[in-house]
Amino acid sequence: MENNKQTFKDKVKKAMEELVKAHQHNHPLYQKTDIKESIIDENNKKAAFVLFEQIDTDRCTPESEGWLGDQYRYSIWFMEEGKNPNRLYEDHAYIRKSISGLTNSRGRDCSIKLEGIIGESIIAYISSGDTTPGKEFDKLKVKITPCGKIIRIK
Repeated sequence: MENNKQTFKDKVKKAMEELVKAHQHNHPLYQKTDIKESIIDENNKKAAFVLFEQIDTDRCTPESEGWLGDQYRYSIWFMEEGKNPNRLYEDHAYIRKSISGLTNSRGRDCSIKLEGIIGESIIAYISSGDTTPGKEFDKLKVKITPCGKIIRIK
């Protein structure tokens, strides 16, 4: 007998596909919206994933960098069995390949790295917010609570 019941993992994958489709921005210079990583805990019926979007550019051609560069948004989503995904945290920033004459920085990398799920909180690495040359890629280890509160982990 075949089991037609959808697994929690299947539900999470479908929810991720729907979020990607709903957040896709159609612009010839934008990167594709995508899920950068996910953690699916089938035993506890909890999942976390990182949605990536490009939301702006000040470039006029693929070869140019513009004054600010490209703006990216990364967001952390949490999902439990029987519930829709909930965005717990987001960050967005401009970043360039080289130092801008306008801002005297490259901007900062706002990418997010997931480490795990503890209860309904997410352990992740997020941007330190420092745009000093050499620091624009620094990450902080944090716990993000269900209400979006950020608690730094040392």
